[in-house]
Amino acid sequence: TGTEYPKYLAIGIYKRTTTKKEIEEIDKLRRLYSQWSLAWDTKQLPWNITPETTPREFDKFVELTVINPFLEFQMDGGAAEVVSPYIAIENQSVYGISCHAFADCYSQDFDGFAIIRFYDANKQFLFERSTPSITGRESWKELSSLSQYPYNPDVAYVQVSLQVRPRSARSFRAVFGFDSVRILRSPRLSLKVDRPSRLYLQDESVVVECKASGMNYLQSTLDIRLTDHEGKTIGRVTKSLIPEDRGIQPSGRLIQTGAKSLAPAAYWSGNCQWILPKLEAGFYEVRIQMDRSRTDRFELIERFAVLSDHSRDTVNSQVGWSIPEDRQREKDRLDTSSIVDILREARVGRVKLPIWFDGRENTNADFYTERVDRLQGSGIACVGVIATPPESIKPMFVRSRAEDSGSALEDTIVTQTLLEPVLQRMSSRLLNFQLGWDHEADFVAHTRFETALDSLRRMFRRYSQEAQLIASHNPMATWSNTPSIDRWQLNCATLLTADELKTILLKSQAERSPELTPWFHITPLSSKLYSLRTRVQDLTERMLLLTDPRFQSNTVGWVYDPMTSDVGVITEDGGPREMFVPFRTLSASTAGMQYLGKLPNSQLGQNAVISSNDQCRLLIWGPQPLHAKLYLGKKISIRDVWGRTVPYTTEESRLGPVQSFSVGDWPVIVDGVDIYTARWRLGLEVLTKQIDMVVGKQEEILVQFANPFPFPVSGSMQIVCSSLVDDQPAKSFRVDSEGQEKISIPVKVNPYANTGNSPMQIIVTVEGPEDQSIIAIDENIQIGNNDIEFDLRYTFTETNELLVEIEANNRSGAPANFDCILQPSSRTRERTQILQLKDRTTRFFVLPRADELVGQTLLLQCEQIGTNRVFNMRTQVNRL
Repeated sequence: TGTEYPKYLAIGIYKRTTTKKEIEEIDKLRRLYSQWSLAWDTKQLPWNITPETTPREFDKFVELTVINPFLEFQMDGGAAEVVSPYIAIENQSVYGISCHAFADCYSQDFDGFAIIRFYDANKQFLFERSTPSITGRESWKELSSLSQYPYNPDVAYVQVSLQVRPRSARSFRAVFGFDSVRILRSPRLSLKVDRPSRLYLQDESVVVECKASGMNYLQSTLDIRLTDHEGKTIGRVTKSLIPEDRGIQPSGRLIQTGAKSLAPAAYWSGNCQWILPKLEAGFYEVRIQMDRSRTDRFELIERFAVLSDHSRDTVNSQVGWSIPEDRQREKDRLDTSSIVDILREARVGRVKLPIWFDGRENTNADFYTERVDRLQGSGIACVGVIATPPESIKPMFVRSRAEDSGSALEDTIVTQTLLEPVLQRMSSRLLNFQLGWDHEADFVAHTRFETALDSLRRMFRRYSQEAQLIASHNPMATWSNTPSIDRWQLNCATLLTADELKTILLKSQAERSPELTPWFHITPLSSKLYSLRTRVQDLTERMLLLTDPRFQSNTVGWVYDPMTSDVGVITEDGGPREMFVPFRTLSASTAGMQYLGKLPNSQLGQNAVISSNDQCRLLIWGPQPLHAKLYLGKKISIRDVWGRTVPYTTEESRLGPVQSFSVGDWPVIVDGVDIYTARWRLGLEVLTKQIDMVVGKQEEILVQFANPFPFPVSGSMQIVCSSLVDDQPAKSFRVDSEGQEKISIPVKVNPYANTGNSPMQIIVTVEGPEDQSIIAIDENIQIGNNDIEFDLRYTFTETNELLVEIEANNRSGAPANFDCILQPSSRTRERTQILQLKDRTTRFFVLPRADELVGQTLLLQCEQIGTNRVFNMRTQVNRL
């Protein structure tokens, strides 16, 4: 059929030594060895002997080393595979594959690799392991696969496969070579901690248990290392393996097995323990290593979490996990008890699980209904997902495609018939039903699904008038006809920020009822693309979106497939991954809380105040490390998202107590925030953003504030600012319950203050319901007139002079005159005038002995003649 569909591929053994000169050299080597070998046997001189043949053992040695044959695949379309016979092995060790390979595949549309397959005693396939692939133009390189796979007592044989596989039907020409194929064996290692959940409290001991089997050498130690979530090494030890059977003597001797392959004569197993010291709250990894040779090196990892508290009373009903069990193998699914335990431990109040069962099998039907009953009886609300049909009824769906819910639900008659028993049982238990999984966006909007959707909706309404139908939707997509869906689960391939999500939710509320606000994703960012710090900060912002009073109780944040390593919340068997502890902390901290606002404090960076009744919290998440110094409450406690205590100090100032603490890479949560202080900070706004700098003139700063409490309060306000004179009077106020007030505070500008942005504090003394509270609120105010601007620059000359340049800009539209004085710290002042300034001009000062001015401050004072308006600027002299 030609080269496009070849009848055969050229697969053969070729030699690396092929040139005429190389072959002649090999023949000389053979003759020389034969002469010396016969001379030794016959006691003659070598040059007197003419050998007729070469010893067979030497020919074999030359063939395998000098000539070095290899297996070559000459691809001409198609795929190729060469397999070995079955090789008997024992199951106490770990086996892998190693080979050398080259590739000559310019188009990179073929992959070459080696596979080791494992079989039971009846030579039935169990599982396989593959090496990395090779493609493109690669010279000889080693490919190997030797990893710790789960113990399987049925393993009895292995088989080696060398494969070249096309990437598409258009793959055409390529050449691959394989050589030095070896089966690798190493001891089997296991690593675990002494608690199946892998969750501990801070005061509990953690015991690391290591075991090695299939040992036949005197290798008896393991290197064990403990690291935290930041990758810092907490501890490291070397432990000796203690043989489980003292009578076994380890040996390195090999014997023949029944399949005529070599196997160790004796194996032994050993174990060791490491009792860890008391640990801080956080996420930890234990790594063990066994180094026996360059190619026989292992590293196993076990992960566990240390929690600051173990109370399960707090469950966040606005947070849910979407677990696509129907896309998993049945043996990999968690049992109901494990799901309940891990959800409550993670402070998760909702879960999406598949509910589609075969109505002909009562056992499966009972399992699904009992699981829903048990979850909801534990306080976890369930959403039933109808996506993938059970294996037993899949053949009835002729249009069904793998992991495509839309194709499975298109056949209206079949779907209705097979969903009937499901809805009979579930409609009395569930209110929310979702079509397809979260990532299957907008298949319900396709015209081919319109009839099926209408039929499904009528069937749901027949069993429950209150049932809500949910489907996934990409908010960036537009439709001509909106499908009949009660609530959307937002899903977008493009990463949406928290602010973008907020905009989408508000738009949806305006178009539909607030009670049907879409659900959205709080799935952590990909571990492959983002650092752990970025992922935690993004999760913090998304979690806080759930506390917005405009959406609260009407929306839910969902994590899709939390068991994948890319999401990184839990493992397949329910253990913690790196995002579990931050997720748990944030879920518990935001449960039932309502967003009040952001504190207007430059020291705090990104922050949010949330409260519930009289409980108030402050979350701070950077984005950069910072040091905060302010009063938050009498009895505060600070912790980061890992549950670790953040230390703080309390200092007494003339304004009362002030707390100081640092925020590093991780978001922190401040508990016990004084709600009076927080609400006063949030309700106060400085309406005056700028004051003119006229010497001796009294200015007014207008402040607006609200009383958030149901009782009248009184007090006073005073402004403290380095740009104002010190004796600023306090202004008294009284505001009714839940009222709003504006007061004007008189101030005078310090004639020596710098022009520009100036920080200031508003000191509010409030007579509260218990005692007097003093609140310091940080703000900024602009000093000076934006219509006129001065810029001060300097340069060093080659003659050791400092050239100072003053640039003046007048945007007022009217001419202005200025008297300018330059005052170096240790010199007499210099003076110049700028007359009739209409737009822009420049003046220069030349200061001798510039090296003496390094480190000193230059003060420029420009007074507008006839107005008492002053512009001040300061700069420090430094050499670059």
